[in-house]
Amino acid sequence: RMQDRITDFVVKNSHIKRQRFIELMMKNDELVTDVGSMLGGKEAVAEGIIDQLGGLSDAISCLYELIEKE
Repeated sequence: RMQDRITDFVVKNSHIKRQRFIELMMKNDELVTDVGSMLGGKEAVAEGIIDQLGGLSDAISCLYELIEKE
């Protein structure tokens, strides 16, 4: 199922727990289209879905830092 593949990908590549991600997907008090939650940037960081907020230049700088570590 597509939903399982998305869940697996997000859980594998972030710090959010599977159960919490599923809870957010099924939350229905703030519907986005038919199901799921919409999180702002700060909320996504707090939930562990992303590591930090920033723009494209921040992402490129982070990428270069990761490359240098390798």
